[in-house]
Amino acid sequence: MSTKNSPSYNRAPSPELQKLISPGGFLTPLLALTKRRVAGCELDVHLRRNDEVHIYCGLTRLVKVKLCKNGTIRIGADKSYTQQQCGRALFDEWDTAGPSFGKALDAYLSVVKVDSRYTGGEGQVQTLWSRVTAPWVPFDREAVLGYASEDDAAQARKFTKVDRAHADLQSVARTQNWARPKVPGHELDQLAVDSTGNLVLVEIKDASASRKSEVYYAPFQLLQYVWEWYSALDAVRNSLQKLLDARMVLGLTSAHAPRLTGGIRAAVGFGADDRSDEVKRCYDKVLDIVNKYLPPGVPSVETWILDEQNQPARLHL
Repeated sequence: MSTKNSPSYNRAPSPELQKLISPGGFLTPLLALTKRRVAGCELDVHLRRNDEVHIYCGLTRLVKVKLCKNGTIRIGADKSYTQQQCGRALFDEWDTAGPSFGKALDAYLSVVKVDSRYTGGEGQVQTLWSRVTAPWVPFDREAVLGYASEDDAAQARKFTKVDRAHADLQSVARTQNWARPKVPGHELDQLAVDSTGNLVLVEIKDASASRKSEVYYAPFQLLQYVWEWYSALDAVRNSLQKLLDARMVLGLTSAHAPRLTGGIRAAVGFGADDRSDEVKRCYDKVLDIVNKYLPPGVPSVETWILDEQNQPARLHL
């Protein structure tokens, strides 16, 4: 049972926002964006806390939609997009009776300029993994647990087993002349649910990234997330299910997604396996260390790639 200082994950929409997004609502045009491409990249629609909806194109957000307390809709984006001429009719505060939102959105998305660094490499890999339906069903991205205060967050994110893994990796890095392992962050690439109801934590990487250490340290980055979500799961399970339910009702996630009734499953997802032999050796060593420090009952971290048809294939290491 959650308490005052428990972690939270409140991204499900209010009934008012869900009604506006549903067919016939003011924000219904957002639902069609899952089938639209911009700059060669399929768009990704996600619900966010405080009644927001974000539209992603690879690694960048093209549109931020917010339901305001007075009932109006505020449309914004990062400065690089709001300053473009094509968005002048879109980026504003809208009355939900306004008839031209869909036209303004379409006009903007038809010509907006997006830097290729957001849509290539990891951005493209992220997009491809957002479209898979097996071995799991994705339902959120850029996942960060919330806490009552920064002190609570810092305390909740301290794990002895992660510190021990970090110490082991530092020792290996010194003897093998590797890059030093960084302290992991807090933003997980993807949340998904598998066929048995497990919450799947997915860290997505471009295997051809120029910073090879980011590729081979991916399992260690994932270890931090595994411990944090493992510790928080009981407190946030209901909130996660509310988000998943809302996405299924809106058609943003498969209506056949299982309920979140299981435990934690963790995976690193690559695109094509473009790792060099050296990076593979480093990755395997990191994976061996990480698997020693997983929480009780959490199975070994899995490694997946996308084959030539962009279908997931597991690597058995």
